[in-house]
Amino acid sequence: FLDDNTRNLVSRALEQDRAGLEVARNHGVLEAEINSMINLGLDHSGSGNTNCALAALQDAEALLRRDEWLRWRFDLRRQEALTRYWVEEGDLSEAQTHARALLEAARHYEAHKYVALAHMLRAEIAMAGGHPESAEIEIEAARDELERYPAPLVAWKAHGLRARVYSSRGKGVAAEKAYAAARDVARNIADHIADSELRQRFEVLVSRSLGVTLV
Repeated sequence: FLDDNTRNLVSRALEQDRAGLEVARNHGVLEAEINSMINLGLDHSGSGNTNCALAALQDAEALLRRDEWLRWRFDLRRQEALTRYWVEEGDLSEAQTHARALLEAARHYEAHKYVALAHMLRAEIAMAGGHPESAEIEIEAARDELERYPAPLVAWKAHGLRARVYSSRGKGVAAEKAYAAARDVARNIADHIADSELRQRFEVLVSRSLGVTLV
């Protein structure tokens, strides 16, 4: 179920990504076309429109076959999107396959943000599968990667997920500290967003994810 704010955000994202896709196609910019197609896959997946999500990601894969140099860069995002798609579908085995592929590729290319994202996705899969111990191992691996290679836009989400994992393990104090870390990172990001509309959209996203209001 999507609340009104989230539905509006998804609708706006779809509109922008469709427009970006059309511009990219009209100007023959393959890189931008692939990026917009993957974004559409993530948008549809987030809204529960799984058929459109899979179709967009399959289209992105076809586009990636045209250019080997672009493939490794964008295939990381595609593997992330496919992992999220299969989690939404409830097929944890398939999700794990793509999360593993993402982790291996991210390590190979030393794409540290995606190494952290892969561990976060593996933690989500473990939680969904009823394996909180494995989830804790994965989310702490994500935290360690982000401590070595900071990426604030990923870090606040990692802290929030870490808090949920700790809560599931009965580690209340650790969960509170992780939530506080998530709020602090998110608040710092919001404070540096000059565009008021973009800042508001980010704050809505944080509120939905963490259940807190940034003030």
